[in-house]
Amino acid sequence: MRVLCVPRSALGLLLMLAAQAAPAFEHPGGPHTQAQLDQARAAILAGEEPWLSAYADVVQFAEEGLAEQPSPVAVFDSPGDEDPVRNAEMKENLKRDTEAAYYCALMAALDIDLTPAARADHANKTREILVAWASTTLEISGGALFPENGKLKMAYIGSAMLMAGDLILDDPGWTQSEKNQFLLWVKFIYRRNVVEIMDASGNRGAWGLYAAMLADHLLDDAPKMQELEVRLREIIDEQVEPDGTLPDAMARGEKSLWYTYFTLAPLTHAVETLRNDLGTDLYALVPPSGGTLLQGLHRFHAGVLDPTGWSTIPQVLVPGGADDWGANLLFAMGHVYGEPGFVASATTPLERRNGAWKEADLFVPVSAEGIVVPLVPAVAYAWLATGLLVAGGIAVQRRAGWIRARSGAR
Repeated sequence: MRVLCVPRSALGLLLMLAAQAAPAFEHPGGPHTQAQLDQARAAILAGEEPWLSAYADVVQFAEEGLAEQPSPVAVFDSPGDEDPVRNAEMKENLKRDTEAAYYCALMAALDIDLTPAARADHANKTREILVAWASTTLEISGGALFPENGKLKMAYIGSAMLMAGDLILDDPGWTQSEKNQFLLWVKFIYRRNVVEIMDASGNRGAWGLYAAMLADHLLDDAPKMQELEVRLREIIDEQVEPDGTLPDAMARGEKSLWYTYFTLAPLTHAVETLRNDLGTDLYALVPPSGGTLLQGLHRFHAGVLDPTGWSTIPQVLVPGGADDWGANLLFAMGHVYGEPGFVASATTPLERRNGAWKEADLFVPVSAEGIVVPLVPAVAYAWLATGLLVAGGIAVQRRAGWIRARSGAR
């Protein structure tokens, strides 16, 4: 097994010197800011929703994560349908380790009623997983038919590993050599692979860009982040039509609704990361094509409410069902754009499997104008739990949800 040796290398020395300089970005920051962590902690201690129920999930997942033994592989190979058994194995290993690292890091960062030893246990588990992957996984690939498959999975699942690293980046448990090793892996293995799909069409390009942005945030690389801003503007211009449709997603036929979500989620979270790091707000961007993110979101929301109105027959995972994959996006964007109808449709549990808008109801974003949009009033959460919510003049049936009795399935 090849190991990435960094402690005494020239590259490791460069990272040590760079770490002594003032960081370009705040850590935690980018996808999750310290202000959001502070807001979540205060709201949880005050017993406020939706933070309190979201935190119950975090506690459960972090407890499961403490028992996780890292399963990195030298070559992360995701061959897709060419070898479905191996493909599922690779994906599941990455998902388990990523979830464990992220939720343990989040538990340590929130640090609510934890003893010093318990907080250290959670941070140490995250660090153990990150260092295991950084010292083992030196190649990311796919099958002959879809060679980008592994890079895409590393972008949409593995991106939460970078968020985990950011949450505990200043934790005293790191040794300098461990931190160097992890950051070198992010720079020369992770980022190098995800940028290779950044120019691809559809969701692949969106996920590649978002993952690269998380890497540049972690590496404090402001010039690279500025370059990614240019590409982000281009992708929004390329992906969204003036009527809100995403042509690449619509070309997926019965899966068009899913792929609309799967493209808008990383694009919007990339916009959020850019706003938090560089102060550039692209939520209201009107590109040359005329298609905006908000138009795309309205189109997606219309499909959630009435999928039969789409030009193709979408593969509908019913909102409020066990696989309610669009709720995290609608919840986050409802607060960014001040769209109560989006929030009303965001039944719980929110999607947590992918790296975009993970824990959206814990890290509630501010509006595009920089003002916190009021959450749906507490009484509305009760309405959601009983099944009927009226928002924007439209009565929408929803299942019980805000008081989460999750089965434990992820």
